[in-house]
Amino acid sequence: MKKIIFASIIWGASLASVFAIDYPAWFIYPQRYPKFITGFSYKGNPPVTDAEVMYCVYKHCDVEGYIETFSNNSLNYLKNVQYHYVYPESDLKWIEDKLFYHDRFILSVASQDYVETFSLSKDVEFEKIILSPESIPVPVWLQQTTWEDAGYYYGVGMVTSLGNPSECWKNSEEQAIYNILTSISIKFFALNRLVQDTKLHIDELTTYTRTDLKFYLSSIQTMERYPDLQHELYYTLVRIHKTNVTPLLFDLETKYDSLFQLK
Repeated sequence: MKKIIFASIIWGASLASVFAIDYPAWFIYPQRYPKFITGFSYKGNPPVTDAEVMYCVYKHCDVEGYIETFSNNSLNYLKNVQYHYVYPESDLKWIEDKLFYHDRFILSVASQDYVETFSLSKDVEFEKIILSPESIPVPVWLQQTTWEDAGYYYGVGMVTSLGNPSECWKNSEEQAIYNILTSISIKFFALNRLVQDTKLHIDELTTYTRTDLKFYLSSIQTMERYPDLQHELYYTLVRIHKTNVTPLLFDLETKYDSLFQLK
């Protein structure tokens, strides 16, 4: 049996700001701590619950959904985004009660948001390094959205500090994955509508585009996080090896082909 965990993302406004708190190195540079699994206090659940779920999703999952956009005379509008992650429920049952706690820090005293790190071994040793926001260098990838090299796809998520800090960081991480998928997704169809006003000599072209997302992902890696205090933004860098991104579009192609063949 498979389990759906969260669907549809809107990165928008709220009421929090990036607080000048100190961060542990395992949170800012998770790629240096590959055995650690990070969990946020999220939607009323303790960090261990989030860590268990994210362990399952990042191990392997299906992503299904679509994006609809409209453009009007070169102006683009995002109409609708709907997608969700599906992972085997057997993975969640396996990981339950197997994570060992190692460390935690408070994101917000006011909202009691906090982050903990876990692993599958109680004997993991690490040096606890604390970083002030001012001491964290600005990453070279900060102004990019997606790119790739010979082995990996990279995505950067950026979210304004709007909402409680846990949700902001979570949304930033998910947006990074979303950016990877949309950079390699296939546009299935676009509809154009041209309106001509002969009196005003104005042509108005409206285009509707739908992009479908359906991928199998495995071994998703969160590489770095960066809190931009000056601009009140949360950044997250994620990468996925190209061999771990598999399009699952054959059934969608069959569906659309059958629709266009109807008489």
